[in-house]
Amino acid sequence: MNLSFAGCGFLGIYHVGVAVAFKKYAPHLLLHRISGASAGALAACCLLCDMPLAIVSNAVLSIHNHEPPPATSPID
Repeated sequence: MNLSFAGCGFLGIYHVGVAVAFKKYAPHLLLHRISGASAGALAACCLLCDMPLAIVSNAVLSIHNHEPPPATSPID
């Protein structure tokens, strides 16, 4: 299966959630053909490198806490 995460700015936190779900509930689907752009590349790299996704989600949220979110931020 090929998996591609799109670039999406602060919506990237949703990509992290999808990556966690894949690792937890469907690890057999995670082949080594994963890609992404911008924020989606972070989630793709975490899956490929088997990084703890909690670290990435904390980093994304800490950036959000230090930068003013766009007017349509899904986190607020």
